Amino acid sequence: MACVLLVAFHVIGHDASRGLRVADDSAWRWMADGMVFLLLPLFTFLAGLVFAARSHRTHQAWTFLQGKFLRLVVPWVLVGLLYRVMNLLLFKRPVSFNPIDVLLFPYEHLWYLQALFVILVLAFALDVVGLLRRPLFGGSVLAVWVLLAERMAVPTEFFSLDGACFLFPYFLLGVLVAEHAASWQRHARWVVGSALALAVFAAALWAMGMVSGPVGVPHARTPVGVALLLVLLIVLWLRMPVLKPLVVLGPHAFSIYLFHVIGLAAARMALQRLGVEQPLVLFAGGLAGGLLLPILLDLAWSRLSRIRGPQPRRGVGAGATESSSAGWQQRGERQGGGAA
Repeated sequence: MACVLLVAFHVIGHDASRGLRVADDSAWRWMADGMVFLLLPLFTFLAGLVFAARSHRTHQAWTFLQGKFLRLVVPWVLVGLLYRVMNLLLFKRPVSFNPIDVLLFPYEHLWYLQALFVILVLAFALDVVGLLRRPLFGGSVLAVWVLLAERMAVPTEFFSLDGACFLFPYFLLGVLVAEHAASWQRHARWVVGSALALAVFAAALWAMGMVSGPVGVPHARTPVGVALLLVLLIVLWLRMPVLKPLVVLGPHAFSIYLFHVIGLAAARMALQRLGVEQPLVLFAGGLAGGLLLPILLDLAWSRLSRIRGPQPRRGVGAGATESSSAGWQQRGERQGGGAA
């Protein structure tokens, strides 16, 4: 589900100058803003589920950092350069190739790789000292994040630190849910009931105009927005049914994240050259292209790897780090249901 939401959001575009170029007051824009409200917290929650599957010790620090550097830092630099060249040559957009910008500052959707790297390093340190998995510590951090949501910001774009600050509570929630899965499942009805009651309360505040973001979507950096996201993620984890057509996307999640923009842009431009202008057709074509091209690249890379000799399958280029389907599938296997 996270992969589909990601591609769908970029097909529509984050503003009127991108994607379908829809007006800010259109239903398409409202839908895109709703997607982005859930999208990255969902990805980060899933990363927390995966991270919690293994414990971490001080002596593993170098191996851990080396692995995350290869799986996250290298792709954001190399794929970032690819997108810079595309933007310069195909779309005539201003681009910086300054090494400082390329290495240390966010670019396009790849900022998430920087933010996730920061989160994982912080999580490793907290796990080593024994704090990360403690319910009291986790609950206290989440409570502080909810109450001070509007102040939890880092006033710089350097290394996507502000994005890491925004997303950390959802990663922490994923760790806590995975670590105490049996308790969550044992009290599932109470948890879901309480979550829905809070969601109704948040929706009421939103409807009264007390909390809002672009086009009326709840703002993710308000107490109500953070609380609503936390309960939505818990409810999805507990009650999301198995969506078998989406499970096949799981092994290709990282490739889809890296390369979906190329596929959706190519599909949209091809349709427009054929005279297609209907937004719904362009949306469907872009969604299909954004999902299929990365999968084909992933399969081609796997075939090349087999020709070169047996190697662990990690996804195109750098590895399917913190696969966004793995944690959900593990939860589904434990419960007998639920794959996003």
